[in-house]
Amino acid sequence: MLMDMSLRDFCALLASKEPAPGGGSVSAFAGVLAASLGQMAVNLTVGKKVFESADDIVKEAVNEAGAELAGLGERLTKLVDDDTEAFNAYMTSFKMPKASDEEKNARKKALSAAEEVIVSVPLATFTACSEIFPHLATLAVYGNKNCISDVAVAANMALSGMEGGMYNVLTNKMHDGKRTEYTEKMTRMLNEAAVCRDKIINTAKEIFNE
Repeated sequence: MLMDMSLRDFCALLASKEPAPGGGSVSAFAGVLAASLGQMAVNLTVGKKVFESADDIVKEAVNEAGAELAGLGERLTKLVDDDTEAFNAYMTSFKMPKASDEEKNARKKALSAAEEVIVSVPLATFTACSEIFPHLATLAVYGNKNCISDVAVAANMALSGMEGGMYNVLTNKMHDGKRTEYTEKMTRMLNEAAVCRDKIINTAKEIFNE
């Protein structure tokens, strides 16, 4: 399992001649890092005097952010490995024999199934990363101000995860008739996330200048 490797070993594998893990797994890992930084901001907020004196709505929002980010982190952790496994399964199907009609049909069926997975996995990464943003926005406003730089970094990592997920979806749907539909929807969501990221960055700058 990739997520059980040390960072050094993971990076060494990434740098090797092996085609996977690649950008898809890295995109999911960017999301894991974003969710983890968000959880850190929550943990460094809850229990502080300022937080304890806040109203219940603020406390509920921050606690909800922590719970949701934990769940998103788990989803993205699984997707790191899922992406590499999906690619390897696709390549196994691609290399199936095709000498006879029976072999061709079996190969075609296997490729069709594998193609669905190599699209669904990066799409899941894209979606999970997009779901991080509302919680980071909450933390930018109500979280420990000393963590604002971490929240800003998390926003950039989540956006990178979304972009990488989108690139992989579009690459794997290169010859699909619905590629334009995917492009338009994902670009719209990416732009919305970028606006949220920019707001978080601006909040960080305001805090830096206090």
